[in-house]
Amino acid sequence: MERFQNHLNMFMRLLALTALISLITEYGFYVSSKILAWLHYLDYFIITVFILELLIKIFFQGKDPRFWRLHAVQIFLIFLFGLEFLFLKQAIHFSPVVTFLHAVNVVSLAKIYIILVQIYLILLLIIRSLQGRHAIPFFKIKPEYLLIISYVTIIVIGALLLMLPRSQAHTGGVCFLDSLFTATSAVCVTGLITVDTATVWSPIGKFFILILLQIGGLGIMTYTAAFSLLLGKGLSMKETLMMQDMLSVEFLGKIGRFLITIIVITFLTEFLGTIFLFIFWHNELGAIKALWFSIFHSVSAFCNAGFSLFSNNLMECRTNSGAILSIASLIVLGGLGFSVLVEIFDPHQWIQSHNRGKGRFSLQTRVVIWFSLILILTGAIWIYFFESSQIRTYQCHGVRDAIFQSITSRTAGFNTVDISGYSLPTQLLMMILMVIGASPGSTGGGIKTVTVALIFIAIRSAWNGRQHVEVGNRKIPDTTVRNAFLVVIIYLAIAGVFALGLTVTEDASFEVILFEELSAMGTVGLSLGLTPHLSCAGKWIIIISMLIGRIGLLTFLLIIGRHAMGNKYSYPEENVMLT
Repeated sequence: MERFQNHLNMFMRLLALTALISLITEYGFYVSSKILAWLHYLDYFIITVFILELLIKIFFQGKDPRFWRLHAVQIFLIFLFGLEFLFLKQAIHFSPVVTFLHAVNVVSLAKIYIILVQIYLILLLIIRSLQGRHAIPFFKIKPEYLLIISYVTIIVIGALLLMLPRSQAHTGGVCFLDSLFTATSAVCVTGLITVDTATVWSPIGKFFILILLQIGGLGIMTYTAAFSLLLGKGLSMKETLMMQDMLSVEFLGKIGRFLITIIVITFLTEFLGTIFLFIFWHNELGAIKALWFSIFHSVSAFCNAGFSLFSNNLMECRTNSGAILSIASLIVLGGLGFSVLVEIFDPHQWIQSHNRGKGRFSLQTRVVIWFSLILILTGAIWIYFFESSQIRTYQCHGVRDAIFQSITSRTAGFNTVDISGYSLPTQLLMMILMVIGASPGSTGGGIKTVTVALIFIAIRSAWNGRQHVEVGNRKIPDTTVRNAFLVVIIYLAIAGVFALGLTVTEDASFEVILFEELSAMGTVGLSLGLTPHLSCAGKWIIIISMLIGRIGLLTFLLIIGRHAMGNKYSYPEENVMLT
């Protein structure tokens, strides 16, 4: 029986690879009608095997209660197949369904079901291939390196997908370097682009970008672990420890629940954002286009990516207050950090805090919320009063645009006005906001709000002559304070070196180059117009900057630190002069 199960699992892996090849061939290339017919036969074969495999497992394992939980997704997909079979005739004559299918270039509801099954099989293949207990021992890869490799792998795969003929509006119109740049910007949720997203990529190419945005927002390792839990596979101890480092969760026992919670929060928030954007856009864009634009911009906003399907970003719809405020809200939520979101939206946390008679939120959450609010208000006040007094950009939407640009400057990269028209002091302020970035554990980049807040608190403590850094009746560990200063110094040093490199490769003023580099390192995506005109060397510099900014400096410090052995001795003290 065990041997038969192993053979069946191997066959299903081959079937998953077949499903992947079928999807890429059918939707990535222009094929003849004969090949397309064979692909359809192959799709129906995949569905048949998919159903038969579950029936075989039910026959041998159906009496085990755990079986139904472990195969819940597969059972649900077959249930959908039954519904589709029963109501297909009614659905194909329903006008909105026909319009939607035509818009997404899918011939029937049956094809949608086949695609869902293919995606499910591909996910199973990825999960079984990337799970730490299989991948790490085989490749001898340490967990800290696996994070970097996962991002690089997804970027390369994304670039190859964008190079497919049907991914581009005009076949061969985009070179590989531009595809790689776009994939890096999407996975690193930055938003800097060398080609116009709205006109260069086909609907399939834009869909690939959307998937890359969604994966990059949380990270491939997070999705792999979460879907592994959802499919009943569980996590090994090595995977659990790795996810604890990545997510900064205090207790190992909370990893599984935390992973599932952030996945639920992500998709629920994006779903609600899609609804609100659709309400505000459907009159202007039409139902089908509004739905697609709402989904894309909701994901892009929550992931703090800054990608837009409008050629001029959000300047075209800046008068639509409802849409702009919806996107701003998604940006703020995505930039707070998942640990903060989980704490805010977890009713058990509220109940436990109330029963203990302590503050409602943890110190992390309070620092994030207060400092984020201070940054948003400070930036908005500066932009509104300084720019409106110079009569540069604002007309009748100054307050709203000022608040939006203050929010988006820290990590999102959307813009409702032409920021190249801003004065130099305002652009410098935006650079500072880009360096600060979002909060720890969020979809955004930068040196993080808590890091900057901690530095200010440490300076205040030193000014007041305190021996330790204290805030909210808590003492911050000296190691944490030291790491905060270290992150800032290394971040600015790396950004400075890359900016210096860009001064050699690009013909632009230093403030424009610095703005572009800080936007890339902070995974922001705002641009003063230099990115579309970057040289090949400049594109590589920005690509590396975006990757470093997304992975985070602490990851590199962790890699370096784990190879260094702590000294078991100390030298005699000797003071030096500071001034």
